[in-house]
Amino acid sequence: MKKFFYAIAAVVVAASLCSCNMEIKNPQTKNFVGTWDLAEETITALDGSTTTHSNTGEYVVITEDTFTTYNKSGRAVSDYDFKYENGTIFLDGVSYYKVLSISGKQMKLDQRAFLLLYSGRELTFNKR
Repeated sequence: MKKFFYAIAAVVVAASLCSCNMEIKNPQTKNFVGTWDLAEETITALDGSTTTHSNTGEYVVITEDTFTTYNKSGRAVSDYDFKYENGTIFLDGVSYYKVLSISGKQMKLDQRAFLLLYSGRELTFNKR
């Protein structure tokens, strides 16, 4: 009987560890709250060429209503009002990011055609 309980406990622990990395199908604002390290940024230029930056040391802190970006030295660079609605993050109602995916460990965002500076920008964040 003890072996049975140990087996059940092992399955519960394994499931709880794996569930953090499963994609959240219908995210809510609370799923974004936390500190997210920028792991990779891919910029697609207007001519179609791409540039990728990895592990820049930059990160964001998201609360229920704010989105604050920090540089690698830990200094706040910008602070925005945060709103999540229908698969899109709105910052101050001015810029927006399409949520490509989010899990308990990773978030991928996409921004298209920003002020004619680039045609696309994909950001991958890892949760601390």
